[in-house]
Amino acid sequence: MKGRATLQDNLVPAVLCARGYHTECPLPVPSIEHLCTASFPEETTKYKEGLSTVFLPGHLHHRVWKGANRVLNCTMIQVPVIQALVTGAICLTGCGLLAWSIPKALEFIRTHPIHDNPRLRVLKSIKTGREYVLEMAQLMTDEATRATLRAKQARDESISALLLETSARHCEKNAIHRAEEARKRVNAILHSQQLHGSSESLDKQLAAARGAREQAEEQVRVAQQTTWDVASKVRAAQETAHNTAKEAANMTNAANQAREDAEERLRRGIQPLVIPTEKEIANAKSNVKYESGLFHFAVAGAAGCGKSSLINAIRGLENKHADAAGTGVIETTDTIGRYPDPNPTYPFVWYDIPGAGTLRQPDWQYFNAQGLFVFDCVIVLFDNRFSEIDIAILTNCRRFQIPTYIVRSKADVHIRNLMYDDGYSSDYDDSMRREAMYAAAQQRLVADTRETVRRNLKEANLPDQRVYIVSRRTLMPIVKQLLSRKMIDELELVKDMIEAACAHRCVFRPEADGPELHND
Repeated sequence: MKGRATLQDNLVPAVLCARGYHTECPLPVPSIEHLCTASFPEETTKYKEGLSTVFLPGHLHHRVWKGANRVLNCTMIQVPVIQALVTGAICLTGCGLLAWSIPKALEFIRTHPIHDNPRLRVLKSIKTGREYVLEMAQLMTDEATRATLRAKQARDESISALLLETSARHCEKNAIHRAEEARKRVNAILHSQQLHGSSESLDKQLAAARGAREQAEEQVRVAQQTTWDVASKVRAAQETAHNTAKEAANMTNAANQAREDAEERLRRGIQPLVIPTEKEIANAKSNVKYESGLFHFAVAGAAGCGKSSLINAIRGLENKHADAAGTGVIETTDTIGRYPDPNPTYPFVWYDIPGAGTLRQPDWQYFNAQGLFVFDCVIVLFDNRFSEIDIAILTNCRRFQIPTYIVRSKADVHIRNLMYDDGYSSDYDDSMRREAMYAAAQQRLVADTRETVRRNLKEANLPDQRVYIVSRRTLMPIVKQLLSRKMIDELELVKDMIEAACAHRCVFRPEADGPELHND
């Protein structure tokens, strides 16, 4: 499919875009799989100089370079394009590893229970913002304590399994010794027959000895199988003990950090100004049709910034799909839209929060009135600039310790507009000029957006945080497990949201069975 590249497809378009080149030229370049498994001599290491560094496991990074060097030796391409090819190959492989973590996390979510939202549990039991901050920190401490107990139990089980393995190996050794003695007995009787000739007595002794030998050898086979089974359980127990110990250490560190953060929050007054009443919590949950066991993701932003299109894309639906959220520059409704994931095995619900113009009430009052405290995370979507509502949401999410994601939408539209501002003409410019201008416009959009967000956050007395620059057309393939050659931040946005949700609602430690994911 044009404009998309899976890990097994032609590399060139996706590879070159990583360095700012965009091309449709179908050069016969090896696939990522080939680059990762090829073994060629490294002869052109000089091309490594000045290239971007992308994290890969050591052996994979080495193999990508070796495969790429083979391409360098057999392809008549100019040096800048070669550099783009090599760097892009590593980038795309890195994206593949990143993308691989998403289905692993989704599979975990589908097969494991989801705990109640801890923030809502805390809100039911406290009265002041100070109590909220302290209780949220205490939740981390309690979870760390439980993790420490799990680690101790796993360690004890590992020790017990190791003792059982020692006993099994001792039994195996004894069985082998008995079998050897039985074989010696058979050989002795056979030797006696050779010396003295066969007799009824020796024949009976030989038959009995052979029966004892077969029985002893069978006992050896059983003992060896038992030892193998026990050894497998020992390895599993040791791995579990290692992972739970690592989990406990990480959670203990997180709990200590949470206590320090709580002290800092109280010192600086970063806490909910007004705690919602029990009735307000119940009304908020009723308004959004809140369900335990589901993740509730809110998308907020001004009218026309692309909230509905983003929700549709991240659900894998075209805007014209029957189950898609309504789109349009003018808000299609003044109520919160609720959109479950079309895949019933994924416990996600997305909410379209109506946009507003000028903030006509205190920010905390707007936040509580909208019931935004019930959500697991909030995406603050903007098109050109932050609004007062955006700042109000970010401010109060910070007070309630709700993860937020600042997202700039319509990246493709902004890039195209920048190209036209720079003099691009679709009627006269050739493909090479178009791709060069696209790369330059994309780079400028990313730099300008990050600077704008940094400045807006600073003016609002908010800490700097990452901004994700996305396009609906690029996000859609990623949700369907395809890699688009025009990716900017779409892949990382999906990954980060899933990880953060799991960190707060699941006992989720993916480093135990896959690439490490970093929880926020």
